[in-house]
Amino acid sequence: MAGYHSRRRGADASRDRKLRRLGYRILRIKAELVLRNLPAAVALVRAAL
Repeated sequence: MAGYHSRRRGADASRDRKLRRLGYRILRIKAELVLRNLPAAVALVRAAL
């Protein structure tokens, strides 16, 4: 993992735990995929639903 989130793993994990307790599911998709292949990113979201 590189970039912004590699420096925030602890904070991200804490936020993810809080969101899961509230009933949310967490799906991480790389920005690169969204920017280069939006249909594939959308397919990942749909598959997770």
